[in-house]
Amino acid sequence: VIGSGPAGLAVAQQLTRDGHDVVVFERSERVGGLLRYGIPDFKLEKHIIERRLDQLRTEGVEFQTGVNVGEDISARYLRKMFDCAPLTMVVRCVNDIIDVFHEEQNTIGAVTCLSAFWMR
Repeated sequence: VIGSGPAGLAVAQQLTRDGHDVVVFERSERVGGLLRYGIPDFKLEKHIIERRLDQLRTEGVEFQTGVNVGEDISARYLRKMFDCAPLTMVVRCVNDIIDVFHEEQNTIGAVTCLSAFWMR
């Protein structure tokens, strides 16, 4: 899963609960995306995010931080190592990464992936 914001965490949880091994790649040094960096503490205290991340780790989700997909790891690496790569990052970089994955098989957006789970 590329991106550790709300969509990335939701995709990671669903895939893990369906029995898949999941790795979440995050460009920042801390996991949480917009939950951590976009919502002030008075609306969402960060210990709540940490509690949720601990639960995901316990369920088997692996987080790799400080990884800029497209620079630090390539689309070729993701294709070789993983069955799919849900793209769940924020809008500011989606166009760049979509160019990298444009015609790749088994690469889907988070909304598509989550919709499939919700409609079962």
